[in-house]
Amino acid sequence: MYIAYHKPLGAALFERHDEEFETNSFYFSPEAVTLISTLVEPFGGVVCEPPQLTERFVLLIGDEDVRKNLHYRQATFRVRR
Repeated sequence: MYIAYHKPLGAALFERHDEEFETNSFYFSPEAVTLISTLVEPFGGVVCEPPQLTERFVLLIGDEDVRKNLHYRQATFRVRR
């Protein structure tokens, strides 16, 4: 979908795994969700706080600048709640 929509700015998909590599979670940037919400919702996707940046949080596909902006997103998410 990312390629089909001509690589929109702000759209990104990340994966985070635990230390034992037993559990994975995925984070779609808000811009990515606007593109694929009908695909995410049936799988139980929910709005969440932006994840903490660690070495286990990796970009799978999308705008590389999203990771740089996550610090700002974390701060503004807390204000909106």
